[in-house]
Amino acid sequence: MTPNKSGYGTPNRSRPASLHPSGDFRNSGMEEINEIKCVVALNWVYQLQNEYMWNSGTPSEGVVMRKSPRQFLSCPPDLSAVRGGFFDAICELNVKVAMTVSTKVINLILQRDDLITIPLRDGLQLQILPNIAFLPVCQRYQNAAFIKDQGVLVVWGDSPKEVLAKATEIEKQMLHVFQQGISTFDEKVDEKEGQSVNVVELGPDGGIGEDGYGAEEGVAEKPRPVILIQALLTAISLALVIAALGTGFRWIALEVTVDHSYLRLAFAIVVPIQAWLALVGVIHS
Repeated sequence: MTPNKSGYGTPNRSRPASLHPSGDFRNSGMEEINEIKCVVALNWVYQLQNEYMWNSGTPSEGVVMRKSPRQFLSCPPDLSAVRGGFFDAICELNVKVAMTVSTKVINLILQRDDLITIPLRDGLQLQILPNIAFLPVCQRYQNAAFIKDQGVLVVWGDSPKEVLAKATEIEKQMLHVFQQGISTFDEKVDEKEGQSVNVVELGPDGGIGEDGYGAEEGVAEKPRPVILIQALLTAISLALVIAALGTGFRWIALEVTVDHSYLRLAFAIVVPIQAWLALVGVIHS
């Protein structure tokens, strides 16, 4: 017992050695906890990479994450065994998280020899590097670069969520470039190689020509039938509203003839509102 100023004694209580049960990983040191967090986040990003089908299975593809200054982890672990590959380039670039993205659209566009950059919808000209050795000296602020010889996209950032969001956005914009902007790249090649243009003759009705090919984009389509579903629904709603209101006012008229009180006719004020609500409900449905 230890006496205090009031003369009463207080028992000596020792603080527990740990707030967590024995064997809990939270009892470990901060360095071990940070490594566990890094491994969990690394495997999470790698799992999403496989779920999104951004991995073609080559040994040079995967995820690299910085555990501490100048210490990096990779998934799959064999990625660090490739000398001068993706792992070594990210270590030299010294970013927090980096990931490779490999899709058919990326491989198809990177097969073109006349492209130096890939234009995106936001005006960004995304860089194309000849090989992974140029990654440490690339334009780092773009947070992404295409590797031509491997046919992959490398995305990096300060957090796993940022990298995943960046890769998803670039993939969407790549589809836009492939669908709408690839014709621009074809025109450049046509001017150099002088490729011919095939003309398809169409029939007098704009249908299939004598060569058997169908009508292409820009030909007038067949007349479409008039769809009256909305008109029928509106007519049925109006009929139900008139029938319901007429039945109600029939009883009101009988009551007025009995007691000669015309106050009940005030219900006519809400008739336009009821009809309007019925029509709005049909339109929204």
